[in-house]
Order: sequence, then structure tokens, then C-alpha cells
Amino acid sequence: MSQYRATGKVCTLGTIYNSLDRAFKRVVDQIIDNKGDGHCLLRLLRLTSTTQTPTTLLSLLLKKYDRENHYFEINGHHLNVKLEDILYLTGLPIDGKAVISSTSRDKEAFERVFTSLDRNEKVTVPTLKKIVETQSKEDKERLIALLLIVIACFVTPVCDDYIVHNYLVQFVEKLDEVDGYAWGAALLSTFYCAIENKKKSVDANCWSFLVRP
Repeated sequence: MSQYRATGKVCTLGTIYNSLDRAFKRVVDQIIDNKGDGHCLLRLLRLTSTTQTPTTLLSLLLKKYDRENHYFEINGHHLNVKLEDILYLTGLPIDGKAVISSTSRDKEAFERVFTSLDRNEKVTVPTLKKIVETQSKEDKERLIALLLIVIACFVTPVCDDYIVHNYLVQFVEKLDEVDGYAWGAALLSTFYCAIENKKKSVDANCWSFLVRP
């Protein structure tokens, strides 16, 4: 039976959102409510903070996928998750700039956007969480860290010990451009790449296919 390894990262988002200090949480909530820069990703924090991962349903879903014919077979019906479904379920944009890196590495990325990190440091979700929790840091720095956590835990999660890759910085360092990317398409692509893999594990976010906002 297929197992889903990266889905558990979704729970991290809700935990982080609920633990934000009052002042910074107010900043995040204002961005979400006013549809400010980066709101399409930040709203996932609020969404995951009130919903639990339906693990039993996820197991059943993955068992229904036919890798040879590339569809889910449920009660005789052939079904697939499409871009419109992702838009409806998560609110993530499906149109816009592709989430494709122009380079596989950006060695100076973390040093460029975070005052406490250098280019040689391996960055993980816990490392970024510490930045988010540091009240003395500027809001922009904390927001960039938070956005990277959302991407690593929800949009493109893989089973890699919570490592956040430096090439992702290019998509969030300019906050006014974040909502211009097709994050929903990236999520769907990550899921299908993982589920088409012949391994018995799925390194992707299955959660969003079963939960309505």
C-alpha cells in the first residue's frame, strides 16, 4: 500500500501560525484579510490551523490510483485532480509565472535575505521558524521565512528532513511578486510527480485534495 511521507509537514503550518506572537500574527492576519502581498500562501497557515489531516482517507485515495492509466478509479469512475480543483480547494493561483528555478542553486540566497544566516549554512524549517519567532527582526525578514516554510511544508513538500533549498528564495524575496506565481500548478505537479513514482511512498501533499477551505 502506498504511504504518504510528506503530508505530515502540513501540520507544522498550523502549529507555527498558532504560536506567532500577537503583534506579528496581527501583521500576517492583515495581509490575509486585505489580500496583501503573499496572501495566497499565508492564508494556508490559517486554513491548516483549524483542520486535521484525514489520514485514513488519504490511504484509501492512494490505493485507488492506477499508475498505468494515470487516473483514480473510484466506484467505476475514472477521476483526476485538475488545476481548477486545486484552485477551489486551496485558493492557490493556477495562472501566473511558473514556479521554475532559473538555477538549481543560489548560494548567496539565505545570506541575502536573512541577517543571521550565511551562504554555507544548511537551512531547515526549524531554522526558519526561529527567524519567524525572533521579535527583534524586521517584519519583511520574518515574512520571507514564513513564506518559505509554507512552500516547503505545503506546496512542494518532499521527505528530506525539513531542508529548505536556497533556490526557493527567488520566489519570495520580492513580496509584491509572490502572488504572481502559479503556486497551485506547482502543488499539483509535485503531487503527480510523486504519485507516478513506482516507489511505495508518496513524497507530496495529498491533504489538499480532501479538505475544503
